Amino acid sequence: MVFHEPVKTHALEMMLATLMVTCGTILLWPGETFLLPYYALMKAWISEGPGGGILVLVGVLRWRAIIQNGGYRYTPLWRIGGCCVGGGFWLTLAVALTLAFAVDEAMPGDAGPPMLLAIAVTAFTFEVFAGLRGGEDVHRQDSLHIREARSKVGTSDAGNP
Repeated sequence: MVFHEPVKTHALEMMLATLMVTCGTILLWPGETFLLPYYALMKAWISEGPGGGILVLVGVLRWRAIIQNGGYRYTPLWRIGGCCVGGGFWLTLAVALTLAFAVDEAMPGDAGPPMLLAIAVTAFTFEVFAGLRGGEDVHRQDSLHIREARSKVGTSDAGNP
């Protein structure tokens, strides 16, 4: 009896990749997105041009890895890499918004935290989940050649005629 059936996360990963591409496109758009005070940490971390370019590039590579998943042994590693970049972006954004709200008081008057904080925390959580699921695929597809190396050690031809 199987107690756990692996959950397919391709739709979730495709949504996260699309979100990376759209956020990257917004950062590449003319004008300053990081002009608002609660983006100060993001602006200190990376400028909009390179940040947007990285997000678009990694998002497109994630799309390719998700679409090609299973057809090529190393696509789960690309998916995990995308989760790391996406997770880093969403975590940095969540920390920046939290610090701006709690410490810097960059919000006007009695304003509460921005809704973007909820989106950033949720996206970070899903990136972690998708990364763990990608790790399961790395194991199943033997992307790191661990089982292959172990099987070669166990079937040595030394001493056989």
